[in-house]
Amino acid sequence: METKSHFNARIMGCDRLNNVQCYRFEDVETRELGTVPCWCLDNFVLFEDALLDQEGHLRIGAEVQLRRMEGGKFYPGTIYKKRDVPAKPKQSKSMTKEALYDGILSYDGIQVDISTLWEQFIKRYGDSADVLVEGLKVRNEPVEEQREFLKSQLGKDCAKLPIQEGANVEFKSSFIHTAATVKNNERLLQYRNIFAEIAAFANSHVEACIYVGISNDGSIRGVEDELLNEVPFATRADFEADFINQLHMASHNNMLVSSISLRWYKTDDNHIFCVIGIPKWEGEIILLNGTELYVRGTASKRQLKDNDLIRYIVSNSNH
Repeated sequence: METKSHFNARIMGCDRLNNVQCYRFEDVETRELGTVPCWCLDNFVLFEDALLDQEGHLRIGAEVQLRRMEGGKFYPGTIYKKRDVPAKPKQSKSMTKEALYDGILSYDGIQVDISTLWEQFIKRYGDSADVLVEGLKVRNEPVEEQREFLKSQLGKDCAKLPIQEGANVEFKSSFIHTAATVKNNERLLQYRNIFAEIAAFANSHVEACIYVGISNDGSIRGVEDELLNEVPFATRADFEADFINQLHMASHNNMLVSSISLRWYKTDDNHIFCVIGIPKWEGEIILLNGTELYVRGTASKRQLKDNDLIRYIVSNSNH
């Protein structure tokens, strides 16, 4: 099979496509997206340690040389030393329920009064002197401080979900599936949909939340099945690290990314949803992927182009 060209590619992530684990990559020069089976790179050539993660896989953000072959296939570049013996295929990671649910706050959707929370706290920790002493320290503090302490100790959150989307609320039903099913790079596309919402809230200078795992009608759909069965991560923390890293690569703004929070909640029927918190952003304009400028309207984002983009940049250049 003849080599058509060599090019540098940036590893964007890893997904299972047609039951084969594949690296997602971006052509550094053209920004074209593509996929290559992980075994095609991992099993036949030796990469420098700096390009690999702790598991021996190419890390996200690593730049490698690829060859574009006849028929649309991709092989490792010729600059790499070949393995004497092909490596055995690496087993793909899967997340256990224990790893998924570990440390998640319980959510029951009911705003429980402070007296009831204290009753639940004493019932649970009545035999633990140290915890009770901590409780006594906050007993005379403002109610909200008491509530935060009790929610933390009880591992629950009683705040109600918003009824509908608005100027500072967005619902997303999934982390990895788009509204219209696509064949390739669906997780990356859905990531970018969520990143566009984050950028829109930031550029509109409003404190906001994106609820992932919530349908448009406000019902809790949950993301537990996709995290357990469809992502190549062993823990929820690994998935979160990948999401944050992809956001950093798309926004190129470490201060914004560092200010984002992800909070996870579990309902009584074991549905999981995530609340992405975006603080009021007072920094520079966020251009997603270097060129895309989004702002938030009453209940949806919109991308600014042409004169609208120019006017926004001029009016916000000194924000």
